[in-house]
Amino acid sequence: MKKDKKIFHRVDADEKLRGKALFVDDIYMPDMLYGRIVRSPITRGILNKISIPEQYKKKDLVFVTYKDIPGKNCVSSVESDLPILTEREIRYKGQAIALIAHKDREFLEDVLASLELSIERLPACTDMVDSLNKKEILVNKDNIFRRLRIKKGNADKFLKESYFKSERIYRTPHQEHLYLETQGMIGYMENGVLNIKGSMQCPFYVVEALELGLGISRKRISVQPTTTGGAFGGKEDFPSLLALHAALLTMKAGKPVKMILERGEDIAFTTKRHPSLIKQELGFYKEGKLVAARVKVILDAGAYETLSKVVLSRSILHAMGVYECDNVVIDGELVCTNTPPSGAFRGFGAPQSMFAIESHIDEISSKLKMNPVDIRRINIIKPQSILCTGQNIGNECILPEMLNDALKETRYITKYEKNNIFNSKNREMKKGIGISLFMHGNGFTGNGERILSSRAGLTLKANGSIELLFSNIDMGQGCNTVMIQIASKALQIPPENIYVGKIDTLSTPDSGPTVASRTTLIIGDLIYKASKKLKRILQKSSPREDDFNKKAGKYISEHGELTIIEDYRHPEELSFDDETYQGEAYRSYSLGCNIAEIEVQLDTFQIDIRKFHAYYDIGTVINKPLSEGQIRGGIMQGIGYAMYENLIFENGVVRNNSMTDYIVPTAMDMPQINVKFMKNKSNYGPYGAKGLGELPMNGPPAAINNALRQALGIDFHSIPFLPERILEVWMKKNE
Repeated sequence: MKKDKKIFHRVDADEKLRGKALFVDDIYMPDMLYGRIVRSPITRGILNKISIPEQYKKKDLVFVTYKDIPGKNCVSSVESDLPILTEREIRYKGQAIALIAHKDREFLEDVLASLELSIERLPACTDMVDSLNKKEILVNKDNIFRRLRIKKGNADKFLKESYFKSERIYRTPHQEHLYLETQGMIGYMENGVLNIKGSMQCPFYVVEALELGLGISRKRISVQPTTTGGAFGGKEDFPSLLALHAALLTMKAGKPVKMILERGEDIAFTTKRHPSLIKQELGFYKEGKLVAARVKVILDAGAYETLSKVVLSRSILHAMGVYECDNVVIDGELVCTNTPPSGAFRGFGAPQSMFAIESHIDEISSKLKMNPVDIRRINIIKPQSILCTGQNIGNECILPEMLNDALKETRYITKYEKNNIFNSKNREMKKGIGISLFMHGNGFTGNGERILSSRAGLTLKANGSIELLFSNIDMGQGCNTVMIQIASKALQIPPENIYVGKIDTLSTPDSGPTVASRTTLIIGDLIYKASKKLKRILQKSSPREDDFNKKAGKYISEHGELTIIEDYRHPEELSFDDETYQGEAYRSYSLGCNIAEIEVQLDTFQIDIRKFHAYYDIGTVINKPLSEGQIRGGIMQGIGYAMYENLIFENGVVRNNSMTDYIVPTAMDMPQINVKFMKNKSNYGPYGAKGLGELPMNGPPAAINNALRQALGIDFHSIPFLPERILEVWMKKNE
């Protein structure tokens, strides 16, 4: 077979395939201790005392409580309210009370089992609805951490004047990340510098947390990410807490300390996707035009707010999906419950909103006696459409073309009509085809990117190679490969001459966190600009020379190595008001269309996805195989969210915290997935690229729900679609 020269193979493939890549648990150091967290055994209460039995006190046991924290006892975040270690108040089972370390892991288990805890138990409130109803007052006067609002036009007036109104409530549950590598950190001191190595997405977030919690300058902190085995958002905020724990133990012990969470501990006590309760009231004119909307998005933040505000921001900003409406009011609330804090997860609040709006639009189409496609054609955003924040979507929007292509290539209308005929005659099996349209804003919301002020660049090394300098993490998505590809094309040199430098926060520029579908769009653009600047400098130095290596050699011999760092500059034409939520919330939006074809056997009520069609506008596709991999993985994660994953909380405690009991789809469950990229070019990203990482998560649940609606004639307002839940609703319908 002829080798395709256009394919850039993953730069980390060889070391991972050969087992050379070092994950945090592969690292061992002389005199290293192992650390464990002493966790609260109850859901809510007041800690009065913790005691170590006498027989353990003289056995080189390292013991840390909040009294050993030299800085502020809180984890740096959007809202820094989560304590590093409990002083008095306990808000969830598993909350960190103390830390222990020893060279013998089995000895630590004995200590954990023997600790004496004096805790006053308080009544807990673990259900979001109970908390909203003030069953117990946990925070403030109403258990609400935060409220946000978006308003456009006059929703009240036009809802009253609507020809047709529909009110629905949608619910989505927790979702576990289930990354292959659990959370892990190593702390050690070296030449007066605190070193932290571990699995993470945001090394400079960890630096900020250590600086605040330990009260030391970041000049004495070196954070070095190890190979990260999956994250999906779960290693955005939680690693800051674990890094603080490892740091406190190593500072007290004077020895390296490794902390690796066991799988059961990881599932039970780390952050999850926010459960949601979304209330929608939509008003339409007779012909199906959406005229007004009132939406309330309620997210369960868990016991502490941490970064939930920005998750809520994205959730309300995506609450209207891809539909233009002149009269909208969207309210968002963060509610406190006695469960572990919710955190970042791929999609960051948008999947919850997209499931609700896309399911509701489909349901309304049948009420208005319209085809699900026709109601979408009337209401979807088009070039120059105005979003609920007042943002003009611009000319980049190709959603109408995407919808047309998807309908034509999948023969959606024909299959929809044939399914109706089939279902009217067949009593053993039903068929359905469902569609969802969705979008995702690229980068940090509003002024976030301006505040981050990211920096990235490169160094022309003495040997003529190019070292790329940025602090974003390749956690499996392939960003290192993409960055090399961007630089290679800009410099017109082979990718073999370019490599990504090792990240150390003491020397690597802060290019911001690896979140928000921002890495290619924002950091890739900085790498592109630095590469172009280097090319201009070398051209000026050797105007008559065409060979890059010769130009580079001449420059190095005369000037030495050259480092170029580019600073992020927010586009002047974009502005956003963080108080009113008006303006350009995102610099660009990636778009998607999913179509799911399903069959449901009426003896088992299991959903069999026969085909799944995926259409995407991510601007210019930098690396097609990597992008397709991201999409297939994201679709399967969305299918798991919709059909399989059922994290069971009982009184604030996760009951199915194992890979045996928490079911996710495997390779055997993967349907035929057809992926197509639409040709479109962004005005902002490198070579016209847009963000991709989170987009594939937004569409599958609604597409499956809408297919299920056609198959069974039932409206489902919550996920997951477990067979026993489908059976229950089916029996009620057919009584």
